[in-house]
Amino acid sequence: MDLNWPQLWTHLADRFGLGDHSIHGPDHWRRVERHAVALAKHNAGNLVVVRLFAVFHDVCRENDGADPDHGARGAALAALLRGEWFDLPDAEFALLEYACIHHTSGYLTEDPTIGACWDADPPRSRTGAHEPDRSAICPIDVVVRHASLLFVSIQLSCRAYPAWRSRRIV
Repeated sequence: MDLNWPQLWTHLADRFGLGDHSIHGPDHWRRVERHAVALAKHNAGNLVVVRLFAVFHDVCRENDGADPDHGARGAALAALLRGEWFDLPDAEFALLEYACIHHTSGYLTEDPTIGACWDADPPRSRTGAHEPDRSAICPIDVVVRHASLLFVSIQLSCRAYPAWRSRRIV
């Protein structure tokens, strides 16, 4: 089954309840998609899974603040649309489901696909705040192991969030 990305995006944007003004809406999904694809290419992640994550991870939000079950609702919607709008082998769908359900958990992962999903979703979006959530930043041992990946992520974030350019990384 060929995936028609524009139709899927339109379908999900039309059902998104918070409107275009939401910090978790389609503009955010596009940024997450762009970042996730760049990270996945750099780290041999699954490009289809990270693109699907971008549209499903926040599509079922009920508000822009605390909404701890939104990722699970997004994963459930993906399961409902699987086979009709897109198809994935079970192992790849399990990655998408896990990434959506746990993207606000603060977990770390060694999986390149899940890592690309989570690292592409800015920490500020995890809290609904406008400042990064420093508790969501990887510990230094993980950063050292993935320094080049971190560099790509920082470059992409600075393009999407120009105010971050002036911040020092400590």
